[in-house]
Order: sequence, then C-alpha cells, then structure tokens
Amino acid sequence: MVQIVRESKSSYFCVNATKIELLNAFSKEKGFVFVLYFCSAVSAGKDLLFCNFCRVIKLKIITCFRSTCHIFNSANNQNQHLQNLINKIKQSIPLSLEAEKYIYSIAKEKSVAKGEVLIDEGQTVNKIFFVTQGSLRSFCVDKEGKEHTLQFAINEWWISDFIAIYNEVPASLTVESITDSTVVEFNAQKLNEIYRHFPEFEPFQRKNLERHVVSLHKRILNQLQLTALERYNLFLEQYPNIERDIPNYHIASYLGITQQSLSRLRAERAKK
Repeated sequence: MVQIVRESKSSYFCVNATKIELLNAFSKEKGFVFVLYFCSAVSAGKDLLFCNFCRVIKLKIITCFRSTCHIFNSANNQNQHLQNLINKIKQSIPLSLEAEKYIYSIAKEKSVAKGEVLIDEGQTVNKIFFVTQGSLRSFCVDKEGKEHTLQFAINEWWISDFIAIYNEVPASLTVESITDSTVVEFNAQKLNEIYRHFPEFEPFQRKNLERHVVSLHKRILNQLQLTALERYNLFLEQYPNIERDIPNYHIASYLGITQQSLSRLRAERAKK
C-alpha cells in the first residue's frame, strides 16, 4: 500500500493507492527492462490529488524511458565502432561467432580528450589502442627535453609502445591524444591469448605487425635519404587533413625539423 501526503496550508491530505500493479515490459530487441507503476482504486473524493499523483508518476516514467533510450543509443553507438573493427577483420580472415564474442569481451571503447595521455614514458604497458575517431601520436623526449614524434595514428590505425609490450620493459614512448578521439582499447595480454583460442586470428595480427615494422623501416630510411620538403610532402600524403588539427611543433618534431623550417617548406610549396 502506498500513502501519498501533500501539505496545503496547515492541513494534510492523504490518499491511499490500494492497488499497485507492476508491469514488466521487456524489450527483447533493445535488451532493457522497463518497470511501470500503475495506481488505481483511490479513496473517494481525492480525485484531484490522485490526478496530481498520476502526473508525477507519468513524468517519472517518461524521464526513465528517455534516460534508458539515451543509454541504449550511446551503447549502440559504442558497439558500432567495435563492430566496424570486427567487419574490418572479416575482410581479411573468416571469423567465427565465438571469436567475435571473445573480441567483445576483451575490448573497451573509450573517449579520450585532447591532450589526454594513454601511455606515459616509464610506466608498464599492457594496452593496445585501435583508433576509430580523431588522432593520437607517440613520442619520446631526449635528454635536452626535446620531443620527437615517432608516429601519428588516425582512423583505423593501431598504436601503443610495442617494444615495451613484447620486451616486457617500461615504456620508452608516450602516447597521447592530439584531438578529441575515440579508441577501442585492448588488454595486450588477452589480445595475445586470442591466438591460442582462435588460431584463425593469427594471420590478421601478423599482417598488422608486418605493416607496422615496414612502416617504421620506411620512416627511418626516409629520414636518412629524403630532403625535408620530400618528407613533408610524404607526410601530407600519409596523413591527409591532419595538418589542420594539430600544432605545428608536432609536425616539425615528426619531420625532424624546426617550426621555422616548416614555415619555409609551406611557403616553398605554395609557390609551386
């Protein structure tokens, strides 16, 4: 039995809802449970108070419903990012339903703000990140305090300190978000265990590592063999549209030049 009390001047008015029914409406498609409260059989002569009570209940139900829908939409959007990654994997290898479920169990979508550090130099590394929106970078700092950017990671790129992970040593790199970004975060150890549970996943990850190693080798050779202007042109080709979103000193540290030299390169390109 529910008792409703309302104060009006110096008097108290009470009404009893002698019957409360619980309606559990299950939405199988959405996976949520809505619990609605209905009141009836009100004490005689208290219709006005009961109407007010029902309006309050209705508002609570609507608020709960909207809040639940918001939660579902947010979860659905997050799952969509992870599903996009799974679809990308399926383009390379056949993936069983059990393997998909395992990926869902070890992955977590994460929104990161501009400037947020995901891996800090010197810490133990056990995370690998797949970028779904925004831009991240990895960099190191030399003894003189100068930053050297090793990698930018944009949409559908992987990033971490892989040397720290595979050699089981503290991080030598810092990984930070240079724009507001969204990533899918994996526990490195659990991701590595996927090979034991699902051997079909091994060729996909091997290709990822091969591409990563080839990319780093090319980067070293480009730093040694190409002119600053050639490296800048290659940067614009590899990272289209990123230039407008990141500070000049990040680009300069990636190219191995000063910000003044970067300005001269841009002026030189503009003349052509």
